[in-house]
Formats: sequence, structure tokens, C-alpha cells
Amino acid sequence: MRTAFLKELVLQSDARWDEFRDRFLKASKRAREFGEQLTAALEGQADDQTLEDEVAQQLGGDPREIPETMLGRAIPDGEWWQYLKDLAYEHPASALFVSRLRLGPVEILTPRVNGSFPIVQELGLVEA
Repeated sequence: MRTAFLKELVLQSDARWDEFRDRFLKASKRAREFGEQLTAALEGQADDQTLEDEVAQQLGGDPREIPETMLGRAIPDGEWWQYLKDLAYEHPASALFVSRLRLGPVEILTPRVNGSFPIVQELGLVEA
């Protein structure tokens, strides 16, 4: 009953939830890829190389693309809290499904859900 109510509340208050959901799934996939690459980088790090150097070499991308993907646009020199503010304004329920992540000197906003929660499944925030 509560899950159905919350789902309906989200869908009624956010006419563009489907757009957010699609971007959220893309950002989740990219965050998983970064996580896997970071783990591999930590395991194979050379003694004379810093973690930041190794991560940059392994990732071949910028983790700041994750919040950009979720929001659907970049915020020039955007901090994690600016992405959270804009996400919450455009998609109020989105704030329930993100968290901060520190990657060296950079903090980003990243998707964070427990796929076993019914509301996450009902809102389509996990791959089927």
C-alpha cells in the first residue's frame, strides 16, 4: 500500500520522471564501470604511482560525467551540492536515490539504490 502510494506521488508530482529514470540508469551503469575500474586500479597500483594517476590512466574519463548524466546537463565547475540542488528542484524524489562519493580531490553525486527495495523496482531505477 505504501509503495503504491509513494510511486503514485512521485509520478503525479514529476511529469518527467521517465526522463530522469532513463538518465539515472545510464549514470548507474557508468558508476558501476568506474567502480570496477577503480578496484582494478587499486589492485594493480605501482609503488611509484599515486592512486590519482592510476585512476586517471585506467578510467580514461571523468567521473564528473556521472552527475551530469543524471541531471541531463553539465553545471560549469559544478560541485556535488549544486547537482543535488538542481536534481531535487527538477525531480523532487531523485534526492532519495543519490549520495556523495569522494574520488581523490573530487566529490561527485552518484546513483545509490538498493535493488531489493520495492519502491526502487516500482519506479524503474534498477535494470529489469
